[in-house]
Amino acid sequence: MPETPAGFAQASVQLDAGFLQRNAFVTWGVQLGLNGITPQGADQVIDAFVAGIGQHMDSQVTIGPLTLRGGDKNNPLLAVSTADHTVPGGQGSIISLPPNVAVLVNKRTNIGGRRGRGRMFLPFYVSTTDVDQGGTILTNRLDVITAAVTVFHDELANVGMPMVLLHSPGVSTIKDPTPVTSLDVDTRVSTQRRRLR
Repeated sequence: MPETPAGFAQASVQLDAGFLQRNAFVTWGVQLGLNGITPQGADQVIDAFVAGIGQHMDSQVTIGPLTLRGGDKNNPLLAVSTADHTVPGGQGSIISLPPNVAVLVNKRTNIGGRRGRGRMFLPFYVSTTDVDQGGTILTNRLDVITAAVTVFHDELANVGMPMVLLHSPGVSTIKDPTPVTSLDVDTRVSTQRRRLR
């Protein structure tokens, strides 16, 4: 695990689609609130995820648990959300696309260039009726997704654990985590690429 500066953590939420053998994960960085890296802190973060993104996810998907990771290799810190925070997906009675076809969410900051932006992928979020043949998300579904990620971003800030970009030490000239100012949904779905050898 890369070193995470004090006062910050990586959040990782598990998405369990019972109809698949493997789980998917969505990850992002947070600035720690008063509860820090504890089960209570993890509960706050997963509640924000469910309040925004979870409300519109495929109802066949179980959301959680969420893990907060921080510290470094000599002093790793870890906390997992409590069992009552593992919940079914939202009202989305959809037959979602395979998890390697996901909604791409761009993380925006006040810093320009590649180091000033990030991304995350939301699997189990669109169905075949939500996209056209070219992979463009239809306007009505795009509006729902945009509203959902905005609620998620705002809820994290409301509980005192705002989203940040975490930078790899030695790779980036930016050392401190960068506050994420907004989340933008790409108009086309993104696919997982595999390298052939």
